[in-house]
Amino acid sequence: MIVVCGIASESPLARVRAELDSLGLPYAMLHQRRFEELPFEVEATGAAVRGRIP
Repeated sequence: MIVVCGIASESPLARVRAELDSLGLPYAMLHQRRFEELPFEVEATGAAVRGRIP
């Protein structure tokens, strides 16, 4: 899955999301201004970074 992070209403991200939709690719949108409300987990161990969006 592709994670798109930023402000969804900004034109560059809107274009990316429109292209992902047209290609039928799954993605999750992480709204920069709503990080405190988002249920996601991130773990950094050495050089590896893993995350999960429940």
